[in-house]
Amino acid sequence: MEGGPVPEAAVTEQAVDQDLLRLVADLPPRQRQIIALVADGYSQAEVAEALGLTPSAVRANLYKARRNLKGPVNTTRLGR
Repeated sequence: MEGGPVPEAAVTEQAVDQDLLRLVADLPPRQRQIIALVADGYSQAEVAEALGLTPSAVRANLYKARRNLKGPVNTTRLGR
């Protein structure tokens, strides 16, 4: 095969992506919103300004979101 992933790898990657999207969807709305904006390339300062929050509130919500995702993502990767 030229340049593309092998079918099994593509299927596995798609399954992991779907699992991650489900986990993000389960976050509280504010955490989900901040994760989405940061993932889209916005800085924490830009997110704070856009949402009318302090930079420390954005950092705190981002920390909580990452913490909430850390356990489930690691478990998903291990196939548990």
